[in-house]
Amino acid sequence: MSMSFLDKVGKVFSDATNTVVEKTKSSTDNIRLNGQINEEERKINEAYMQIGKKYLELHQLDAEPEFQEMLSAMAESRRKIGEYQAQIRKNKHVILCANCNEEIPETVLYCTSCGAENPVGKRLAKEREEREAAERAAAERAAANAVPPAASAMVCKVCGKPYVPGDKFCTHCGTPLPSAPVPVEPVIPTPAPVSSSAESVIPTPVEQRPEQPKNAVRICPVCGSVMAEQNRFCTKCGSPMGDIPQGASEQVEPVIPTPPETVWEENPPIKKRECPSCGSPVPPENRFCTKCGQKMPDENENEPKA
Repeated sequence: MSMSFLDKVGKVFSDATNTVVEKTKSSTDNIRLNGQINEEERKINEAYMQIGKKYLELHQLDAEPEFQEMLSAMAESRRKIGEYQAQIRKNKHVILCANCNEEIPETVLYCTSCGAENPVGKRLAKEREEREAAERAAAERAAANAVPPAASAMVCKVCGKPYVPGDKFCTHCGTPLPSAPVPVEPVIPTPAPVSSSAESVIPTPVEQRPEQPKNAVRICPVCGSVMAEQNRFCTKCGSPMGDIPQGASEQVEPVIPTPPETVWEENPPIKKRECPSCGSPVPPENRFCTKCGQKMPDENENEPKA
């Protein structure tokens, strides 16, 4: 009886196994068949597309009314595609060659694929030349109409000291000055206050230098400026003047006649300065010796620091 039970159980398992195998085989076969069906449907749809394209090529102008709506929709889609492609080329700064229909940079004068002339590139080059010429003309007009700087701007850009028109080097720091200085407005001197005991206002005496004799001048070999014969360095460009001409006496600066002594209560005495190198007298406003070119020490350097 136990053997009969086992046989029945084995048969049940065997039948179940056969059923699973059959179902698996059937399912696999169905998948294969469905794939073949999809492939055939794809071929049919592709044939439809080929038939539509061929019909459009043969009957684009004389198609039946039933196809006019579809043909119009296709034409509109093609137009939009063309606009989108043109915008892409514009963003990339390229155009289509009129000869070979290849994309080329819009600025080239000839196609890089076939060598055909590019009218767009030539037009852009001409516009660029005209624009640059207009900009140059505008810059020239602006420079011609520019207002000259004010007279107060005639100061050295390095030390900020004023300079005389025509000087090529600053007498305070030796910096080269502009070649075309702006004329300086004349400054009217203000008379200094006099003693209260004076009976009348005495005008400020003007220092007058005697004219140099005609044979007591020298010409700078670099800038051509006229210098006194005793100057060893040019006061305009700082170049050495060379040896004193033969027959000329080596002397210090010409003696200036002293005007009548006038008592000023508030004017401090003028300090005399001598070159620490050659001992020649140097005017208080000069920063360089006219004899040896030595830079004069700053008076503030000698003052004791607090």
